[in-house]
Amino acid sequence: RNKCSFIIKTEKTNKCSQKLHIKYKKVVDIMKIKNVKKFIRSILIILGIILLISLIINKATLSHKQVEYKTIYVSQGDTLWNIAKSNQVNNEYYKNKDVRFIINDLIRINNLDSSNINVDQELLIPVI
Repeated sequence: RNKCSFIIKTEKTNKCSQKLHIKYKKVVDIMKIKNVKKFIRSILIILGIILLISLIINKATLSHKQVEYKTIYVSQGDTLWNIAKSNQVNNEYYKNKDVRFIINDLIRINNLDSSNINVDQELLIPVI
């Protein structure tokens, strides 16, 4: 039987309490911060690294170039696919973008319900 099991006798209970207190104190001593200045400096360095990484990620994903729009008018035989393909090659804004992405972007920018377009329809095309 374990000496620290629930025992009614006062002596044994006090011994168990003392053992528990000693074990708890050892755990607290292990977890205790030995040098507060080093701890704070470490936390600040970690927060600085996290902030730096988040700034780098934001800078890489956000374009700071001003986006302008040119207006084109749809000609006979034009499709959004042809317009998107042409802009993929000739427009810096869409350079190296997938044609499907460009089509969806043109639909969004021009508030189109579908990819159907009509002759003489005005389309806004983003440019840098």
